[in-house]
Amino acid sequence: MQYEKYGPLSKWGDETRAYKRNIAWEGNVIEQLGTILKDIKGYNHKLRILAPAANNGHEELSLAKTLSNLLHRKIRMRTSDIATMSHAGFYQDAQVTFTYEQRDAYDLPKYLDERQDAIYDPKGILWFTMGQEKKLLKALRLYYDLLEDDGVIIIDAGETRKLLHAYNVLRLNFFMSLTYYAEISTYERLRKCFSTGSQASLLFTIELVPNLSGPYGMAILRKIPAAQEITA
Repeated sequence: MQYEKYGPLSKWGDETRAYKRNIAWEGNVIEQLGTILKDIKGYNHKLRILAPAANNGHEELSLAKTLSNLLHRKIRMRTSDIATMSHAGFYQDAQVTFTYEQRDAYDLPKYLDERQDAIYDPKGILWFTMGQEKKLLKALRLYYDLLEDDGVIIIDAGETRKLLHAYNVLRLNFFMSLTYYAEISTYERLRKCFSTGSQASLLFTIELVPNLSGPYGMAILRKIPAAQEITA
C-alpha cells in the first residue's frame, strides 16, 4: 500500500531517479557495466536488453544511448511496467531502438519473439519478491527462460546503511528529496537465497560488479545454461 498511487512512498521512483541523477550515477557505473556487457555475443552485433519494471523508462533510454556509444554496438531496449504512468516514448536512431509498454512482467513470454541478452532490474521484479524463496524462484525462472545462455541480470547493490534508509523513508513521507536510497538493495535482499546448493544458485551465479561501492554498487546474476532441466 505504501507504494501505491496515494501511499506515503508513491513518489519513491521519481525521487530515487532524481537522487541518482544528483550523484551522477550513470557516469560512475557505465564503464563497469560496459565491461560486463561487451563480451556478450548478442544477435548480429546487437545487444537486446529488457527492463520489465522500468517505472517511466527515462533512465533506461539514457542507459541505452550511453551504452551504445561506449560499446559501439546497436542496442534494442525493451521496457515495460505494470503501473500506469507518464513514460518515455518510442525512440529510434541508427544505433538505439527503445520501446515502452504497460505490461505485467509475467506476461512477457507471450509477447517477446526472441531471447534477451540482459535484463536490467534494479529495485524491480526481483526486489519485490522481498527475498521470499518461492516468489524469487518464480521470478528467476521467468528471467532464466527469457535470457540467452550467456545472458545476465543487472541489479542494484548499493551499500546498506540502515539509519540512512530510515531517515530517507521519513523524507519521502514529508515529500522531501532523498539524500540516499530509502530501501536496502536488491542484492542485499537476494544474496541469502544463493547459498551453495540452493535452487537459486543452480539457476544463476551472483557477483558484485568490481570497483563500484556506496550508492553506485551493482551486481550481476549470470545464467547457468546447464540448469535448463531444473524445476524451480
